Amino acid sequence: MSVPDRDSPASPARGEQSSGAGAQPRGGAASSSSSSAAAVASAKEAKNEAKSVPEEYFSSDDSGGSDAESQKQRGNFFYKKKRYAKAVGYFTTAIRMAPDTSVLYSNRAMCFNAKEEFQKAVLDAEAAVQRDEWNQKAYFQGCKALFALRQFDKCAAFSLQGQAAFRKKDGADRGEAAVKTLKEWSVKAEAQLKKQLAETAEMQEDIDAARSSVKAKALEVGKAKYAKGDVVGAVQEFEKVLLETMKFNKQANESSSSGTTPSTPSVASLSGAESHGEVIDMKPDLEAYKWLGKCFMRVQKPKEALDTFKAQLNLQLKLEEPNEKCRNEIAMT
Repeated sequence: MSVPDRDSPASPARGEQSSGAGAQPRGGAASSSSSSAAAVASAKEAKNEAKSVPEEYFSSDDSGGSDAESQKQRGNFFYKKKRYAKAVGYFTTAIRMAPDTSVLYSNRAMCFNAKEEFQKAVLDAEAAVQRDEWNQKAYFQGCKALFALRQFDKCAAFSLQGQAAFRKKDGADRGEAAVKTLKEWSVKAEAQLKKQLAETAEMQEDIDAARSSVKAKALEVGKAKYAKGDVVGAVQEFEKVLLETMKFNKQANESSSSGTTPSTPSVASLSGAESHGEVIDMKPDLEAYKWLGKCFMRVQKPKEALDTFKAQLNLQLKLEEPNEKCRNEIAMT
């Protein structure tokens, strides 16, 4: 066996064979293996994601399904995802398909409350109750919306309506639980209503005090102007007193027709607040009429003076009617 000469070219060693052109296929295999692992992980992640999503979400029909139940389920899904506008769309479609299904309205009311569209929530809650008087969610969502609108009287009334319905429902346990939940709304609403009424009364007292102050100031200024010979200016100040009372009557009697306001109000227009049980001090008005009459006499307008003095007398008699009635009742006892 001949031994190759040391200076002659030798065959590549095994180590060298692995490092040349043969290294490329081995690297490609590693890259392929890595891509395969990533694909498996991605598929696993997609599978886990699919488990957390309702089956109807993957409906081939983008409308969500051909029946109201499918639309409702899709609406519920988007509500949980806090995509309230989209949920409203699906519940609306479901309502078109099944307009007599109460739960669809209460579900949409829930979405409207989440969107802070409280008036729409109230309408849907009422519609739900009309279709099912035992829809507890409808009462809850309706009370929530009315409370947010600060319509506390209506909130309490809606709560009481629900309580009455559930008290007569079969199955005492469920009925009692519903009544207890709804009662919380009526208690909260009534407390807020009392607070609101107290605040309104306080505001009315402030308004009345301000009005009395305006009248007193106008009388004072009017008398000063009259003393200085400024009759026209005095008339304007005395009319301010009467106009303040007319403003009060306009607020107290919203149903009154809006006609042209005369410069000197009649006794009929001044006594309108009496029918509403409101209290207003009319003594400044009597004094204003008296000074107006004097002003008209001073500028030689006897007809206007006569009309003003008549208005003063009529107002005086009107104010004395309750006292006269009281005296007659005492005399008859």
